[in-house]
Amino acid sequence: MKRSTTGHWAVRSSGTGARLSEPQRAGYSAAAQRAARRSTAFSLIELLIVLGIIGILAAISLPALRGLGKSNSTDSAAQQLVDDLALARSRAINGRTIVHVVFVPTNMMVLNVGPSTYAQSVQARLIDGGFRTYGFFSNRSIGDQPGRPQPQYMEDWRTLPDGVLLAKYEYEPEAYNVWLAANPTNRPLDWIQIPFPTEDALPNWVPHIAFGPEGGLVDSQGERVFGAEFIEVANGSVLSGRDDAGNQVTPPDWMHAPTQPGSEIRIRVDGFTGKAQVVKPEIQ
Repeated sequence: MKRSTTGHWAVRSSGTGARLSEPQRAGYSAAAQRAARRSTAFSLIELLIVLGIIGILAAISLPALRGLGKSNSTDSAAQQLVDDLALARSRAINGRTIVHVVFVPTNMMVLNVGPSTYAQSVQARLIDGGFRTYGFFSNRSIGDQPGRPQPQYMEDWRTLPDGVLLAKYEYEPEAYNVWLAANPTNRPLDWIQIPFPTEDALPNWVPHIAFGPEGGLVDSQGERVFGAEFIEVANGSVLSGRDDAGNQVTPPDWMHAPTQPGSEIRIRVDGFTGKAQVVKPEIQ
């Protein structure tokens, strides 16, 4: 080795390459680090491109995510209704009576419920319940004397989740003979005249579906229904006119919301067994 003029020892070359001195190695290391930092950093243009790609992906996926949320709401509402239909069926079997699932009609504001203050208060509470609220009505109460039935409303009134309704055609009343002859897959709900909305109210016509003592379906005449019944659930909203005080002045109007294909589902109730299940349409 030979001492250099800078005071450091330089190594003479041996073989094909020369070895670097310590200052040279330090300078090379710093340059390599600077080059590495430059190679791993993003330029402004690259950042803008990445942000643009993220924006495009978000714009594409957001409608699908919204549709998924609506579909989940519809599924939840359908399952809620299936569970409540099963509850009504169970009550009918256990009580050896007919239990109706009564759906609040859309003409609540003009119904004559009679002088009962309780019936009038329930009417006011259910005035916005068209297309989405329902309750349970039993033809008799437990412990009734033979030949002296005491009808009663059971449980609390139930409401479907916000943004989910029963299909509008379900609430179109038809004469019994017309309803009986119609195709069960797309006919409206059967209508019956019972005290509504409380036991002490005057009789009113309301849409319903009913279960007999054996668990199967029965119609408004008390006759067995052996074919399946269908209840359609869809995304939508209810609009109604109100005055300055907030009182409803026009009947509720069913407004359909755009949905993804297959988001409108039906509940199929077997007429013979009374068991209900969710049926989703197949997407072609």
